[in-house]
Amino acid sequence: MGLGPPGHRAGPACEVGNAGEESLFQTMRQFAIKTAFVIALASALYFALLPNDHRDLLRILPAPIRNWCGMNDDLSNFLFFGTLAFLSFRLRRSGDASGEEGPWPVRIQIVRLAALLGLAAALEIAQIWIPGRFSSLRDVWMCWGGILVAWIISMGVDLSRRLDTDPAPGDLS
Repeated sequence: MGLGPPGHRAGPACEVGNAGEESLFQTMRQFAIKTAFVIALASALYFALLPNDHRDLLRILPAPIRNWCGMNDDLSNFLFFGTLAFLSFRLRRSGDASGEEGPWPVRIQIVRLAALLGLAAALEIAQIWIPGRFSSLRDVWMCWGGILVAWIISMGVDLSRRLDTDPAPGDLS
């Protein structure tokens, strides 16, 4: 949007400024998503692989969150891995060798999906050998459920964005 009275069309200089601001916003947004993803991944590794000899693994969390997670183990697995997956699927290309930007192709998203499903299963299997931890097939199913729901939501967001930006067939404007 340019400066001026209503109905005023901005010149090319104003449009470049807006494009630069949007590019900066997208860069900052992607940085925030990458940071949140790294924190979520580190948290997943911490909570899944740390021994729980004294049953106080969640002691670093505030009491209300600790109590909720203790009472809702299945739901917390679903939400945690769903969040991790959603952040992973929202990461964008920032200009690869082909110069393309935007969402990754579906085949790359499927590779990410498979990697996240494998990570959830591997972390649960690893708990067999960690003192005070127990491996559970139910936990694997809940993690996978969260990942799959996040993938479906992310693909829906990408599809709606494509539909919003692509002109309708036969639209000449």
